[in-house]
Amino acid sequence: MPSDGQSKLVHNKRYLACLCALKVLWLLVFLVSLTQEFGWFPLTLGTLAAVTGSAFDIALRMRSSSSGKFACGKHGTDLGFLIAGLVLVGVPPSPGPAERFHMGMRLVTPVVCIVALGGTMMR
Repeated sequence: MPSDGQSKLVHNKRYLACLCALKVLWLLVFLVSLTQEFGWFPLTLGTLAAVTGSAFDIALRMRSSSSGKFACGKHGTDLGFLIAGLVLVGVPPSPGPAERFHMGMRLVTPVVCIVALGGTMMR
């Protein structure tokens, strides 16, 4: 059963602004990492922070919902960003077939982040 505090937090403007800021910050870190001057460490750290925020948000929204179940219409974009971010960080950019997959994930992940950001902003 959701507590009153949990359901208030899910629609709190500061909480939603922090989630949006985390995703925008990830996009900025991603764009800076494309120059490859900073290497993969900032991207990995930023991705793990953004993915952790998305996972926390999904868990909190599931906990505060009346049914307590996962709904793809409510949590799908954040779950997609979580999976794409983990795959992006988990597959190293190495020569061979993994390189093509990694380049594809570098194209897909920012779009998934923007879609998740839009879903967060609509709340």
